[in-house]
Amino acid sequence: MNTCIRGTFECNWEEIEASIRADLAGEAADFISDFSLVRETQSSFIMLCDLSNFQSFVAFIHKPEVQEAYTVMGVKLKFYSMTLMER
Repeated sequence: MNTCIRGTFECNWEEIEASIRADLAGEAADFISDFSLVRETQSSFIMLCDLSNFQSFVAFIHKPEVQEAYTVMGVKLKFYSMTLMER
């Protein structure tokens, strides 16, 4: 499923980028592929990705260690599904 994740954060960009890339190189690689990560503003990012298993993703982001990291970095996420529009 093509997915757009918009996140806000309160830490520095390098910290959140490193955290996301580490997750995507680790356990999250089982259900997220073909991603693009872009800094939108000083405190927000957009990630476009192919998310193959939403339930696994939800389970991952609700792990206590992930929630703790998000709390420390001030991360808040919104998820959007995307559909190709043929013309």
